[in-house]
Amino acid sequence: MPGPKVLVAATGCKLNQAEADLWKAWFVQNGYELAGDARQEAGVKVCLVTTCTVTGRADRSSVALIRRLHRRYPDAEIKVTGCGATRIPERMAALPGVTRIIGYEEKEHLIASLRYGKDSCDAFVISRNRAFLRAGEGCNRRCAYCIVSRIRGPVKSKSADAILDELRVLAEEGFGEVVLVALNLGLWGKERGESLTLLLKRIEQEERGAPRIRLTSLEPDTVTDELLGVLASSPRFCPHLHIPLQSGDDRILEEMGRPYRTKGFARLMDKVESTFPDACIGTDIITSTPGEDEGSFARTLEFVRAMPFSYLHVFTYSPRPGTPMFARRRKCKHNPREETKILREEGVKKSLEFRRRFMSKTRQAVLLSPTRALTDNYIDVRISHTSRPVRSLADVKITEATPEGTTGIVK
Repeated sequence: MPGPKVLVAATGCKLNQAEADLWKAWFVQNGYELAGDARQEAGVKVCLVTTCTVTGRADRSSVALIRRLHRRYPDAEIKVTGCGATRIPERMAALPGVTRIIGYEEKEHLIASLRYGKDSCDAFVISRNRAFLRAGEGCNRRCAYCIVSRIRGPVKSKSADAILDELRVLAEEGFGEVVLVALNLGLWGKERGESLTLLLKRIEQEERGAPRIRLTSLEPDTVTDELLGVLASSPRFCPHLHIPLQSGDDRILEEMGRPYRTKGFARLMDKVESTFPDACIGTDIITSTPGEDEGSFARTLEFVRAMPFSYLHVFTYSPRPGTPMFARRRKCKHNPREETKILREEGVKKSLEFRRRFMSKTRQAVLLSPTRALTDNYIDVRISHTSRPVRSLADVKITEATPEGTTGIVK
């Protein structure tokens, strides 16, 4: 007889999504039945929500999700975990339907040791068509605007042997692509005197069935020449690097507590571009921080335009209680979201320019659905309907790139 039905939902980053999958595995191990992804499913007794608190908007999204689930399943117990539950537990606990707050330490105690393929932890719990594999946790940096590193603590890395074992399991489950995720992936293994480069060498040497590997965000100072060399050495690694800039003004970078300056970042971009001519290079930028004025924003815009970025993730600064930057007042007198809009428009231009470079070219892609694929260099492609299995890899020829999107055909 099946146990109580549970629905697991998540907001926020890929690390949160990976942890939501681990929560699904934990519930299955403990006798629960997983609810499907339908908008309304009868019989849900428990909802677990993994929250995000990186910005004020993330807090609001988490609260909105909890309220929505309570309206949809008024009799279900709602359990709340994640960064939002740790930072503002009283606010989360006061929401209708919430019966339990699972803080960071308890969350780690319950799910951190779970491994796909071990102790009935089955990869079938992953509902996406790319697997997000948690390779580590925590960050040793304390950027002045960031609350998440203060919540999640120092780097704690999964062993290389465990990661390799899980990659084999995920390959057997049919995943053509696995994304290695961590809060600061570039510091993987640092607490043991190891390195991400070492891990990738182990993966590249793996002869048994292994999926292609995509890396999540890498901090600029962790991208070494050796790491770039390993990534370039094998088609197993996707030519896609997301390297956060945050600001193109050195004074703002110093105020943020970032351990690099624009000259060093530009040199890194030159190396990446020469190593991976077809690579997708993404970045994050925060606008309207307390010290930013018109001059510093103008320098950021000029710097961004000069860099070979393929897309931009742009965010308006959100004050986070508990960070050094929280108490400072903004210098900008105008609407701070206007700067975000300007940079996002620049991102649209860069994306189109990048995608048009691959018109009439063929790239290896993972099939996300019968009509959608994602290339190795991170181009999301609408494809004509294919009967090939989702999650598998296929060659896709890009036929059109417009501001609205990219289309192609499976070869």
